[in-house]
Amino acid sequence: MVARKSKVRERWRLILEEADRIPEKYLLTLDPALTDDTLTKMIGSWLRVFLPEQVIRTHYVGRKIEGNLATVARLVETLQRT
Repeated sequence: MVARKSKVRERWRLILEEADRIPEKYLLTLDPALTDDTLTKMIGSWLRVFLPEQVIRTHYVGRKIEGNLATVARLVETLQRT
């Protein structure tokens, strides 16, 4: 399942409810304000987070969670393989 939310806030939990039987979910967002705590909870719930490369470079580089984020290009590659 691929979900899209411009700004995530706490609405990301709705994705989990909407697709509770799908083990791995993908979230495409533009949100530059995700906290490390929120991202850790998302990843722990099998929700993979994808952002534009520019947003990652501008807002997430150097943070402990950075290695768990992926670009939109990576999402497209992932979807093409499935």
